[in-house]
Amino acid sequence: MRIEALTFFRFIAALTVVFFHFGRALKVPDFMAPFLTLGPEMVTFFFALSGFVMMVASAKKDSLSTKDYYIARIARIYPVYLVALVWATTLYFGHIFSRGYGFNNLKAFFLSLTLTQSWFPPYPLSLNDPAWSLSVEAFFYLCYPLLLFVIRKSGISGKGFAAIAVVFYFATQAVLSNLMGPMFYRGFPSVAHDLLYYFPLSHFCSFVLGVAGGHIFVRNPERFHKPGTGRFVFFLVALLATSAALHFQAQIGQWSEVPLAFDASFYSLLFIIFVMSVAYSDNIITRFLSLKPFVLLGNVSYALYILQKPAFTVFHNHIATKVGSTPERQFPVFIVLLILISIAAYYFIEKPGKKLVFKLFSR
Repeated sequence: MRIEALTFFRFIAALTVVFFHFGRALKVPDFMAPFLTLGPEMVTFFFALSGFVMMVASAKKDSLSTKDYYIARIARIYPVYLVALVWATTLYFGHIFSRGYGFNNLKAFFLSLTLTQSWFPPYPLSLNDPAWSLSVEAFFYLCYPLLLFVIRKSGISGKGFAAIAVVFYFATQAVLSNLMGPMFYRGFPSVAHDLLYYFPLSHFCSFVLGVAGGHIFVRNPERFHKPGTGRFVFFLVALLATSAALHFQAQIGQWSEVPLAFDASFYSLLFIIFVMSVAYSDNIITRFLSLKPFVLLGNVSYALYILQKPAFTVFHNHIATKVGSTPERQFPVFIVLLILISIAAYYFIEKPGKKLVFKLFSR
């Protein structure tokens, strides 16, 4: 089961990460400025959405073949990931990054190759920075069959598992808030920063919340994706509430009496409510976002996300000055080129690579 409208929001999230990395120098209206800094929050959105989608995808399967599941996960992420890693290695290998904090060396390459870099400070951001989130996702993929087994074996209801997921979320946020105090956190770059913001266990609650939302969905499919005023209002309220919470993040931080880990799963509860509001409704907006061009952009969002850093480096070194001298002239050209590269990667690397992986493992 696919909910096509959700696919386009993956593209929006990936594009926001690109703006965060390379577009923060753009001159934009004041009300848009906060959205240029939301890259880490959009990664949290990916984690929550991943849990939801995986649970929904498992709905019609009476049992999950662990072997087939892991092969499918490798086939989905690894071909483009490997191309991005090799590309980044040719550009950055041997260079010190982050003020001498870490190195793009053989150890970094091995950890990135095995999708384990997020477990070992100071290597989460080595070689291809955005790939740290794929290292975290790999841990989620590893855990998912066990989560699904527990859910099905126990027969727990959607609401019951959601309650556990919410408690786990607040417990995680309490731990992260305490670790953000001056006794432990020393800012970026530091081991403490890596453990707070890139360590897989700091984000696991986002994935579990996504699985819980998906469990509610698959247990009550007749209540979802239907037309109706109430569902449309739910979608609009969730959209506005999510946008407002992201826009006023600085004010929320000032109001809070404790540090909040905005960049480490803080928004996941709100994000999964928004994801469910999209799944819950069938309206003019969700139908419009389900059109083929938007679905295509959603499908290429992974390539856009994982290829952004090496693509920008090549653009900056060889193309940027030829199209203009300001970010306002350069960045739109980069975005167009990155989307075109991502579409090409989707059709000529991701899809053939997926078939190749299945073929190799079938032998």
